[in-house]
Amino acid sequence: FLKTATHWIECYRSYLGMITDWSVTPPMRQALKSVLIDGAHLDQLVAFAGFCARTGTPLEGRVACEAALRLDPRNPFYLYRLGTILLRLRVWRNASSTFKRVTHLRPGWTSAWYRLARSLARQGDIRNSAKAFQTAVALGSNNAFARYQLGELLRLENRIDEASGELREATRLAPSDPDAWYAY
Repeated sequence: FLKTATHWIECYRSYLGMITDWSVTPPMRQALKSVLIDGAHLDQLVAFAGFCARTGTPLEGRVACEAALRLDPRNPFYLYRLGTILLRLRVWRNASSTFKRVTHLRPGWTSAWYRLARSLARQGDIRNSAKAFQTAVALGSNNAFARYQLGELLRLENRIDEASGELREATRLAPSDPDAWYAY
């Protein structure tokens, strides 16, 4: 895998070296995708996208995920990886729509609901963010941070009793977390 990843990094550097911002033209993006797809196994391509995102090159990871999704557009794992990269790139609206697709395809995926809630909150969509956090909490109630975030959003909606309950639960789940105690 490392040899393959090294090959892809070299390809990316040669093709993306000239790009300094997100103003990639459609023909450039298409050329990059064709280079990526040439002989690549989709799972390796998406794994490489995660590698790029973690090593400080999320733009390259985005291109890799988009290439994989071109061949398998309904794969929730590939969509999830793309959404995560979009969060790193701070492209909130695209991240939200990507995570909405993931939650539609796999409604029981707690982490996807959590990330959908985060991207909606970054856009300022408090009501829908709170709904997504409520779904995440209902699916996996042991996540103190999700409960803390939900409590904060409910507080912003002036739903104080519900907010207090979520923040109380966050402090119970993570008694050493000062943020939860401060908010409670």
